[in-house]
Amino acid sequence: MRVVRMQLGSEVIELTDYLTPEGKPIPANSRSNDHWFQHIAITVSDMDKALPTLAPVQSPTYIYCTSAPS
Repeated sequence: MRVVRMQLGSEVIELTDYLTPEGKPIPANSRSNDHWFQHIAITVSDMDKALPTLAPVQSPTYIYCTSAPS
């Protein structure tokens, strides 16, 4: 088992990766509304300040940043 704990300000999330048994590969026709699909969102007031804190995380996770409409 591999556990990563990430903190940004007072917000904390702990991610657990069970290494065995190995899971099934992600199907090529996956969609974001599939029951197994998971994601998280972190809302911050200053993305330029928050991104350097999140970017060094070593994981297979992609960090996707977008600005919310004003």
